[in-house]
Amino acid sequence: MIDLLTTAIEQAQIKQWQIAADTLEQALALEPKNATVLCNYGNVLHELERVDESIAAFNLAIAQRPDYLLAHLNKGLVLLAEQRYVESVSCFDAVLTFDSNHADARTNREIAMANVNRDAAQKKFDLGVEQQANCHYAQACDSYDAALALVPYFSPASWNQSLCRLMSGQLHRGWELAESRWDIDQFRGAKRHYHCPLWLGQESIAGKIIYLWPEQGFGDTWQFSRYALVLQEMDAKVILGSEKSTLRLLQNSFGRIGMGWRL
Repeated sequence: MIDLLTTAIEQAQIKQWQIAADTLEQALALEPKNATVLCNYGNVLHELERVDESIAAFNLAIAQRPDYLLAHLNKGLVLLAEQRYVESVSCFDAVLTFDSNHADARTNREIAMANVNRDAAQKKFDLGVEQQANCHYAQACDSYDAALALVPYFSPASWNQSLCRLMSGQLHRGWELAESRWDIDQFRGAKRHYHCPLWLGQESIAGKIIYLWPEQGFGDTWQFSRYALVLQEMDAKVILGSEKSTLRLLQNSFGRIGMGWRL
């Protein structure tokens, strides 16, 4: 039997999966409860995309040797590859029960949990989208908060929460969260990259030049261009960017402020 196992391992190393499976089946005919053979059989079956049989082989190996860490680990890796994240976490937990410092189990458990959290966060996000569409902004914010608690850098949740807070009058927090728009597909390509730093209202701009560039179309330009006067009162030299088609209108409205086409 040892010779058959050794041969099967050599066949697997050169990726002769079906031949290796046949060899392992011969070994199992001699020793059907051999945990080492069963574990190797599970690995080979997974390579052959016979997932259910692979997991069954690992289960048989574990039934023979409950403390067989490699069988628990490999079963977890198969489940992780199949995106069965919750089940894979249980396998890695079983390894860590016997060896709390097992590096592979820890690393793969973190990967599995990240995916578990991502799936749960997506469900919270979807609920928030539905609540937001029905103008239930407070409930939507709670749902987006729950999504962000699971996945802190879930930019679509931050952006949607920004819109909800702005719609419900929570302007300060809403505008803070609005910076997350640069991390979503809708706006990522529109971001401008200048050699000068972005001003987010934290430091003084007295005596400095600030360029206000139009970002989201004519409505955005017309609504927020009035804040150029506020910045001018803060002793900044303001240059108000504009699309060519709105340049004359803005010049007539803000004659004391420098104007320029969109850069």
